[in-house]
Amino acid sequence: MIRFLRVLMVVSAAALLPRLAHAQFALDAELRRAIQVYQSGRFDAAAIDLARIAARPTLTSPDRAVALLYRGFALFRLKRDVDASKALELAVVTDPTLRPDPVTHTPELLDAWRRARTRVPLLNAFELAPTEFVPGLDSAARIDYSFEVPSADRRYAAQMRFLLVRAGSADSIEAWKGEEGQLARWDGNVRGQPITTGMWEMILEARAPGSEVAGFSRRRVEVEVLAPGDRRLPMPVAPRMLPETVTYNRVDEATKSTRISRGIWMLIIGGALSVYSQSNYQSAIDETPKGSGQRLLVAGSYLGGAGLLGLGSWFTVTGWRRSYESPVAFQSPENVRRNRELRTQYAADSARVIEHNRALAGGRLIRLRFLGEGAK
Repeated sequence: MIRFLRVLMVVSAAALLPRLAHAQFALDAELRRAIQVYQSGRFDAAAIDLARIAARPTLTSPDRAVALLYRGFALFRLKRDVDASKALELAVVTDPTLRPDPVTHTPELLDAWRRARTRVPLLNAFELAPTEFVPGLDSAARIDYSFEVPSADRRYAAQMRFLLVRAGSADSIEAWKGEEGQLARWDGNVRGQPITTGMWEMILEARAPGSEVAGFSRRRVEVEVLAPGDRRLPMPVAPRMLPETVTYNRVDEATKSTRISRGIWMLIIGGALSVYSQSNYQSAIDETPKGSGQRLLVAGSYLGGAGLLGLGSWFTVTGWRRSYESPVAFQSPENVRRNRELRTQYAADSARVIEHNRALAGGRLIRLRFLGEGAK
């Protein structure tokens, strides 16, 4: 009879396996046996088996979430609340759509599960930057926020909502809605109208897909709406243009060679004339009278040879040492291109400043001053 009752208890426990949100998935056979160990009341053995199964790399994510869920429940039964909380949070991170069956689990276990869900993700705080902007003109207020999550890989992005509540009122306005990781911006308006001066509550909510709010951060802020006359931008200074025609000194090697060659020829002719005058000098003096053609020819050869030797030496030496640079002007395509870019940028900056100042003529400046803890 006792054996029959034991068999009946095991069969009933197997039939009453919890109905999970992932019932459409066929649980791993080893995981099913570990759940049966948990159902039989052997929580120590079940916790060890479920930890080993959850660490198996080939296990699917839904099965790993189920293993972590039952390990957390087993540890909770063993009064190991810290380890149980960590296991349940890892189950939430592994699969945020996981739901324990409210029929087969005690209210204490379900309450522990709900507390774990409210901690994943845990929204730490948020900031709005810049704290001064003109609606519709500036980049508005960029919402920066941070999370603290367990050290497991997250497989989802939290759903985010940015709410505005006027101090003393319970009416909340949804200013932005999106997913974690998106660039959240608030345009400074409330229901399409610019926000008014006064005290406001800014609330940022974070929730796992398809779940209750998992975390939120609230900031109290003093809003001041001013005329933005002091934010006019000055016109940009006209750029200094680069020279589009460039001059440089060009070395004329042909002129240099011509000058040296001319000097050498002068030296040769002058040397020849000097040799001629020297060889005929004595005979012209001894054999011809003064003023004769022979004497004039010798005297002319002597003077011409001396002059050509001196001039040829000067041409040769100076031609060898000088580089014969001559200025040459040409157009620089690079400077032309850069000047075109400078003029285009100047025109674009001027148009942006004019548009900015025109918008400020009828705009409104919003300043935010956060109060309380974390205020800047």
